[in-house]
Amino acid sequence: MTPPQDPTPAARTLPELSGPEAAAQSARPRTEPGTTARSSADARPAAGPSAVARLRTALRSRHPGGIPLSRWVHLVVAVQVVVMTLYSAGYGYQRDELYFRMLPPAWGYVDQPPFTPFLVRTLSHLSDHTWSIRLAATLATCLATYVHVLITREFGGARRAQVISAAAYAFALTPLALGHNLLTATIDLPLWGLTALFICRAVLRDDTRWWIAAGAVIGLTTYNRWLIIAFVMVLLAGMLLAGPRHQLTDRRTWIGGGLALVLALPNLWWQAQHGWPQLTFGMALAGSNNADVRGSMWSLLPIIMGPFVLPFWVAGIVALVRRPAWRRARFVIPALVIFLLLMVPVAGQAYYPVGIVSVLLAIGCVPVAGWATTVRRQRVVAGLLAANALTSIVFDLPVMPIEKSPTRYVNPLALDASFWPRYVGQVTDAYRTYAPQSPGATVVLAGDYGEAGAIDRYGPEMGLPAVYSGHNSLGWLTPPPTTATAAVAVGIPITTLTDHFVSCTQVGRLDNGHAIKMFQQGQPIVVCDGRRDPWPVIWADLADWG
Repeated sequence: MTPPQDPTPAARTLPELSGPEAAAQSARPRTEPGTTARSSADARPAAGPSAVARLRTALRSRHPGGIPLSRWVHLVVAVQVVVMTLYSAGYGYQRDELYFRMLPPAWGYVDQPPFTPFLVRTLSHLSDHTWSIRLAATLATCLATYVHVLITREFGGARRAQVISAAAYAFALTPLALGHNLLTATIDLPLWGLTALFICRAVLRDDTRWWIAAGAVIGLTTYNRWLIIAFVMVLLAGMLLAGPRHQLTDRRTWIGGGLALVLALPNLWWQAQHGWPQLTFGMALAGSNNADVRGSMWSLLPIIMGPFVLPFWVAGIVALVRRPAWRRARFVIPALVIFLLLMVPVAGQAYYPVGIVSVLLAIGCVPVAGWATTVRRQRVVAGLLAANALTSIVFDLPVMPIEKSPTRYVNPLALDASFWPRYVGQVTDAYRTYAPQSPGATVVLAGDYGEAGAIDRYGPEMGLPAVYSGHNSLGWLTPPPTTATAAVAVGIPITTLTDHFVSCTQVGRLDNGHAIKMFQQGQPIVVCDGRRDPWPVIWADLADWG
């Protein structure tokens, strides 16, 4: 689809304040940061605006600089909804979704705040199918697309730039992969976007009231993931290096920070009462992921939004440097550099830079639209967007069976959503063949929360007893009952179990049937009988954070 013609000039200045802000701004002398306005005694009283001017201001108050939201954006989002919904039930539950189903409602967990687990558990109780859970994921991703377009509009992007922004983000590689599943990172997409939007408004409009709105979003986002703090801190560090520094000392900026802290206090209180488990978990995760992240982050970065839109967000970096009107927003560039450098010792996940890169992509759509002023150039842009969308759909969505799809080589989220019923069936065969069948005598032990979640979801209909796991927050739940003297263990080395049971025998391994390399492939299935130690003693050996 060729982007619609942009009726506005390619090169724009900063959007003007609108509505009551515009009226207030026009009534006071303009000052640049670092200068001092004349005192009210020296200033001439300004005449009040006419009735026509007030009406015009009110009509334009919805749009920065009078730029409306293009109706073509709604069409792009509608296509996004259709595509994501069409493939929402593909593959199966992702391992995190299976894990979240099992977690009881709480103020927090070992490895994350409460919101996304609560959302998944609630939706699974309403309808325990992947399509129902994925509806929320689709909604969050589509909201993120709208927020992305609003950032583009904030930088003066009119119709053509907004459509390019919507198409670039709606089918970007990493957001689409995250949006296919209901994960904590999925919910982060619109929340991080809103935070960036409000900070950009505060900076571009030189209106620090937007920091209060940003503070509200930041405080609420801590109930989804604490990583929002790192996102905001690198943006603040970027401002400290590149400006505008005066916003960092403004009273309303600090009010926004205080509001974020107040909203996050219950979350912080829970962490403090439980010994800061998520901080301990984060350090354990960094230690286990460090080597992988150091390599994969740098290789993923150029294609994090898709290989064909790399020129778009690079154009955003170049425009921030070259356009004097955007000098206030140049802090985004050092913020990205700081974030990348921070990831080297801290590690985490390779996709974490997607939040800042998304902002650069939204900015870059403005100069790209300005460049695409001829039919030939518009076709080039449309071709890049189409190629990027096709690539993302093939590698992110279940358009073909996992064993035939190229996604199995590059998309771990797809692998983590595959073969679960087959694996549970293999555990069931071991239970029926080797384990004691007396009611209450045997339990299932899982070394990984994904395996535990899959057995919890599919095991009852296959006749398996209750499953227990010491992995992450599952280790905080009730251990097996004292009546259980035997166990079918999956994903736990036999050497961990032999000291606690009279006999342990490895009876098989998980096998996806296609020799596809993934975490669960080859995990041992062990049957143990004659429990020697109390379950709390065994539980201490099975507890694992990572």
